[in-house]
Amino acid sequence: VNDNLYGINLGLNAMMAVYDPELFAQAGVEEPSPDWTWEEYTNIVETLHNKLNIYGDFSVPQSGTHGLQYYLRQRGLDLYNEAGDGLAYEDDQLFVDFFKMDIELTRKGILAPMDLRTEISNPEQKLIVSKKSAMDSTIWSNQIVALESAADRKLKMMVLPKDKNQVQEGLYLKPSMFFSVTEYTDQAEAAVKFVNFFTNDLEANNILMAERGVPIASHIREGLKPYLEDVQKRMFDYINLAAKHSSKISPPNPEGHNQLGDTLTKLHEMMLFDVITPEEAAQEYRKKANEILSN
Repeated sequence: VNDNLYGINLGLNAMMAVYDPELFAQAGVEEPSPDWTWEEYTNIVETLHNKLNIYGDFSVPQSGTHGLQYYLRQRGLDLYNEAGDGLAYEDDQLFVDFFKMDIELTRKGILAPMDLRTEISNPEQKLIVSKKSAMDSTIWSNQIVALESAADRKLKMMVLPKDKNQVQEGLYLKPSMFFSVTEYTDQAEAAVKFVNFFTNDLEANNILMAERGVPIASHIREGLKPYLEDVQKRMFDYINLAAKHSSKISPPNPEGHNQLGDTLTKLHEMMLFDVITPEEAAQEYRKKANEILSN
């Protein structure tokens, strides 16, 4: 349509912080509210660590590409420019500040060390499952069912911390996948019915059970509630909360995003192992971004 590709979203997910309310109570720490700030976050994870002698959090929220983009979005900026051929922020100090927070908390033992982080590849291995951390801020909403099942106890969900002077919400609702109908089909009516079945039919969604994210249609979300497990109901409630604390999603990632993401992962590891400084990493990241995205 008007030279743009559109699709109907099959489900919604959002970044979040997951925490163990029992461990918070043991530490005498007040549970976070939707308006908690980065300053409150650092105080909370430090207190949890000191009181319980476990990690306060797995890492800073989303730690890598998603975390950096979230941090930038709160300041009215973004990771990539509109053309997708370069970074959208000019001040590398923002990069430095975000990763310094992770490094400083990790050096104090408040967050998990990098060698331990690299060993964990699925929800069942998460430190919050074994009560080795009181929080995990690297989770997406569609992972909570598996995470809570592995933990075998009730966990709670909260939006990520806010900047006290933020320009906009850093959080956004992320589509899981899309349905599109080509303009060249001679079966347009049938194709639209097929998409509509997934979007607006309760029978279809009773089968899917939010496997691909929370349904986008509010009447379907309400219709599913009697059939949902408790953790799924809370996941639905979290998406409603996240929607109130979100801004418009960023444009689709440009070509080269995955390659640049790998670059940032390596730089992040090097920072945590004291191979390079955050300032050096920021410069190297910008250099690589210019090389990768310009091609």
